Amino acid sequence: MFSKIKLIFAFILICSYLNFMAVNLAIAASIDPTSITAQAYVLMDADSGKVLLSRHAHQHLPPASLTKLMTILLTLEAIAQGKAHKDDRVITSKKAASKFSL
Repeated sequence: MFSKIKLIFAFILICSYLNFMAVNLAIAASIDPTSITAQAYVLMDADSGKVLLSRHAHQHLPPASLTKLMTILLTLEAIAQGKAHKDDRVITSKKAASKFSL
């Protein structure tokens, strides 16, 4: 009896995974690459590593938004772990501050 439950559970997991993959591929297929204005991009399946869409994938570019997103992620993780607080002051050099513009 227990092995049947494990088999059914495994079947459900496999079906869910396949459905998830099909949805991701359908989304990638529905993207019009000409509508993407980025200089370079790569859309990759995280599980398989398969490249779904790309343009100038090997072009070296300076870090931009990903750096900002990672900074936010690390900051939020530090706050969640109690290592930092949202009201903490951050002190930067004049040179670093001069890079900031609105």
